[in-house]
Amino acid sequence: MAVDRASQMLLSEGARHWREVGREMTSVHQDLTQPQGQNPRNAQRVQDAEQQCELLVIGAGSAGIAAAAAGQRAGAKVTVIERERPGGASLWTGTVPTKALIAAARAAHLMRTADRFAITPVEPQLNFGELMRGIQDRVSAAAPTEPSGALQRLGVDVVAGAARFTGPETIMVGDVSYRFSRAVIASGTAPAMPPIPGLVECNPLTVTSFWELRFLPEQVTLIGGGPTGCEFAQALARLGSKVRIIELADRLLPREEPEASEMIAERLRSEGVEVLTGTAVRRAISYAHHQQLIIAGPDGAEPVTIESGRIMVTAGRRPVTVGLDLPRAGVFLNEQGYIAVDDRLRTENRKVYAAGDAVGDRPLASLAELDGEIAATNAVSGRSRIARHELGPQVVFTDPEIGRIGHTEMSARVGLGDWLRVRKSSGRIDRAIAENEPSGLTKIISNGHGRMVGATVISPRAGEVITELATVLQRGGRIADLASVPHAYPTWSDALWHAAMDDQAERQTAPTGRTAVLRRR
Repeated sequence: MAVDRASQMLLSEGARHWREVGREMTSVHQDLTQPQGQNPRNAQRVQDAEQQCELLVIGAGSAGIAAAAAGQRAGAKVTVIERERPGGASLWTGTVPTKALIAAARAAHLMRTADRFAITPVEPQLNFGELMRGIQDRVSAAAPTEPSGALQRLGVDVVAGAARFTGPETIMVGDVSYRFSRAVIASGTAPAMPPIPGLVECNPLTVTSFWELRFLPEQVTLIGGGPTGCEFAQALARLGSKVRIIELADRLLPREEPEASEMIAERLRSEGVEVLTGTAVRRAISYAHHQQLIIAGPDGAEPVTIESGRIMVTAGRRPVTVGLDLPRAGVFLNEQGYIAVDDRLRTENRKVYAAGDAVGDRPLASLAELDGEIAATNAVSGRSRIARHELGPQVVFTDPEIGRIGHTEMSARVGLGDWLRVRKSSGRIDRAIAENEPSGLTKIISNGHGRMVGATVISPRAGEVITELATVLQRGGRIADLASVPHAYPTWSDALWHAAMDDQAERQTAPTGRTAVLRRR
């Protein structure tokens, strides 16, 4: 039977089609049966499937956002991985909401103590649920632009998910692989839970879970007398709770000057807080309607059982590194469990940097932001900026506030020995007199040449005042520099001027042998 030309063409096209299908099926079979490491076709497909980025940032808290912005300014293609909500603990559960709580507590305290201004004092009526909702509104207002959106407008790719290193230059987020030229780990910290038997079963509050409360606890026992513990103790007592604070060290705020510890402990006691120092918590016991703690005091005292009320843990924080598989990237932890870095924030993998709370030292939002910028700049540009954490001011937001920069007297003596000068001014300045506030303290530490190495200020506005001393210290300045700058009067920073003038009085003696000094009032 004859086959016309059109039919021949159709048969020819069909044959070619099926030959192509056959070749493709053979290729697929080879891809499936040949080991991936020996198959260049698979290697190319894996490479094509990987997302490429020049700077990869793990974490979108204070350090991570600063790192991403610095990398973008340097012209790098930046990707940020965040497993929770961008903004970090400082914004959502730390610094910002805590200060809102402290402000409300201060208002309640002023109502109770208004008689010092010849105003009839009243007992405040607190709607704690409304207060907590209002605090959340203020937290949202502190981030007027949604953080992930702000990063995206900068040209930064924001990916939601948990990151896991798969090699020195790769990570996985879900089932997506990313290959980076440089990376910054800014995974932050979370509240630490002391290894106290029975504590977890008591479901204690932390600085994260506290903000879920809608009713003020009648009684609270705080475990940990550092900055966070002291801030919450005072705030909750002023709002109406019966508060106890327990600290293992022999004083509250063991990292601060002893004078600061004593002053804050005295203030807390005067406001009804029970302060237990040198006290260890041996066990926590949870019952149906109440909780107890077994504690042991100093000097081998017998353990005693106390009714704790609601337990809140304020005993520090731990780095968030679980699940990152750091060893796969050649990144390791130090003895304290934080990511080990050098003074340029590089890990042992020279392509990976770390910044913020995850590297330990002092968990401060201001230092985290600076860390993030330094780490990203060093990573992208190859610069060698050094992170000097000791130059970052630290503030304890109690009433009065404690501001510190650089060394304490004890830590300075380790390096300087007797070649150390300590200038203390505890006189009541005119601003304190005008506002009927008690005396504070200004303590400036310098070397034998008068160059400042540290300072502590205790006053109602120490957080603002300490920044001036931080500027002097960072510039390698001397106490004399403070004396040469006019200070507005009457202000809380006037205490610095008095301290500087007192120091000058000791250094400069008039020909008559009398000290030449000018003091206000």
